Amino acid sequence: ESDPLEFQFSLDGNVVQDWSSSSVWSWTADQVGSHVIQTNIRDGQHDSNGDSSMNASFEIMLPPNNSPVISDLSSDKESPQGAGTTVAWTATASDSENDPLEFQFWLDGNMVQDWSPSPTWSWAADQVGAYTIQTEVRDGQHDQNGDDSRIASFEIMAPNSPADQT
Repeated sequence: ESDPLEFQFSLDGNVVQDWSSSSVWSWTADQVGSHVIQTNIRDGQHDSNGDSSMNASFEIMLPPNNSPVISDLSSDKESPQGAGTTVAWTATASDSENDPLEFQFWLDGNMVQDWSPSPTWSWAADQVGAYTIQTEVRDGQHDQNGDDSRIASFEIMAPNSPADQT
């Protein structure tokens, strides 16, 4: 019969585009959860509420949360240093969702700073030797033992002593 058609769209039972000649409705899917989209069609010659309808179901999920990443572990002094030197270690990390980060520091496999929002740890290096410093980062959304880690080496030498004077 070639009667003009009208379309109506509903989202979860609520009309989001009332009767119009447009057979297209655009939706920004920004509501997490299950949704039902219904379209009704009419030609104006029969039922004013619509002659036919069709439903489609959609599940909208949050995007995955990415783990934080450590980009650097650096010290405020270069290796080697003399015994008795305080060395400040700083971890630089990022999280694509800007989740709050926590850091943990280890010295030769022994934890020296438990989980803390501080990315810095100060080490009073009083023993001569070669050391391994490790930091871990977490955002609380993934592995509670840490999402990423970085390792650095540092050497502590005997302090210089003045030459014997006789």
